[in-house]
Amino acid sequence: MRMTWADFWALIATLDGEATEESCQRLAEELSTRSVPDIIGFGNGMPRLSTAWTRKSSAPSLWLT
Repeated sequence: MRMTWADFWALIATLDGEATEESCQRLAEELSTRSVPDIIGFGNGMPRLSTAWTRKSSAPSLWLT
């Protein structure tokens, strides 16, 4: 099974808009409960996040897309 975009964005939301040590730990803990295909799917979605981030003028609007 492939990770859906909804699942991807739900995982990104665990960061609460900031990549702090605490929020990244939450994300890592959540990913550790996932299957290998989910983890790979999450990794494959990161380039899209990076592209979306650079196209947005402010980070909070990213979470609304």
